[in-house]
Amino acid sequence: MTLVFLSLGLIVVAGLVLSLKKPSNDRVWKEDQARIAKVKREGDIVYVKNVRNIRYGLPGTPYKTVWENRTYDLSKVKRLWFIVEPFHPTIKAIAHTFISFEFEDDFLSLSVEARKEHDEEYSIVKGILNEFELAYCLGDERDHILRRSVYSEHELYVYPLITPPHEVRAILEHVFEITNGLVEKPRFYNSIRDNCTSALRDLANVVQPGSFPPFIWAQVLPGLSDEVLYKKGWIDTTVPLEKLRETYGIRAKAEQFKDDLDFSRKIRHF
Repeated sequence: MTLVFLSLGLIVVAGLVLSLKKPSNDRVWKEDQARIAKVKREGDIVYVKNVRNIRYGLPGTPYKTVWENRTYDLSKVKRLWFIVEPFHPTIKAIAHTFISFEFEDDFLSLSVEARKEHDEEYSIVKGILNEFELAYCLGDERDHILRRSVYSEHELYVYPLITPPHEVRAILEHVFEITNGLVEKPRFYNSIRDNCTSALRDLANVVQPGSFPPFIWAQVLPGLSDEVLYKKGWIDTTVPLEKLRETYGIRAKAEQFKDDLDFSRKIRHF
């Protein structure tokens, strides 16, 4: 009984500590997360400030963080791509997920991440205890893909989603709303409730309400997310999922075309 009361007491104390923490945009961040995107819209034209565009060298070598201001035309949105980055070659359930919006003439990627201070490293436990803010990192697609495929030496699976252009546009508009909202009102990242995959689940439910329940195992084990999308019909189901993984694994192509100006289209020569 004493152990039960002690456990309850620890839970109460932990709850009180968490309730006292407040999310903030005013910290000394890691260089590649030092800025957050800001969006201004005029009709179909969207101006995005702080689009990240890093060019990476060999794994472990220094890189210079570059931030750009870019313009996008919502009327030219074509397709949505879902990307899975397993962290281990055999344990594929542990992974990161992000998405990429294809326009007629460009690509824009969104990676929902834990925003880390300059001396912090990611930890699942810290992510539960409100140690990280939530970041909607908008970036040049080559930045986001090379960061993971070449610089971190991970395989990436880049899946085209079966999503009509009007739904892709609606998802992107919602992304821009959330992005601006985080500028005005920062939020905490949470390793389980508000992470890379749960955020994408919520975006999917914006255009197809009820498609995914409030909790899915893929938000804890993001490497399972392509299987979830496959079962829901968001990814081509005319071929086995393992065959799709073979087809859409792009690490070798990313290495081959890393310096190509037409990088995003070259890696998609499936």
